[in-house]
Amino acid sequence: MKKVIGICLVVFMLIGLSSCAHQAVKEDTSAPDAVPEVEYTEAEGYMGKLVSVCGKVKGTKAYPDYGVSVISVGTASETPGGFHVAIQNTIVDKFPKDLYINKDICITGVIEENPFGGATTQLTDPSQITER
Repeated sequence: MKKVIGICLVVFMLIGLSSCAHQAVKEDTSAPDAVPEVEYTEAEGYMGKLVSVCGKVKGTKAYPDYGVSVISVGTASETPGGFHVAIQNTIVDKFPKDLYINKDICITGVIEENPFGGATTQLTDPSQITER
């Protein structure tokens, strides 16, 4: 059952992110300092906005059948309601092999709603992650 929930989480996350990827962000991103930094527990309050979400990486999981790897911040992998970050497997080699497990990081991206609760974003470049 846990595996089914995890797979559904990834599929819905990818569908939601791909449909939102073409929408324009109406944030003032002209100055890098303008991007707010929030804890992962606050990410849901920033839907559709560009923010840096921070927290400790509690789990990672690869879904080769779906072409994605997921970093779970603040909660374990496959936990509904957490902050989960998707990385397409075509670019995952650009990131550290451990995918920041047990490290405190900040992820900059546009926050989207996770269909299973919580918030999510997608990484397209390693520059979106900084270690604290």
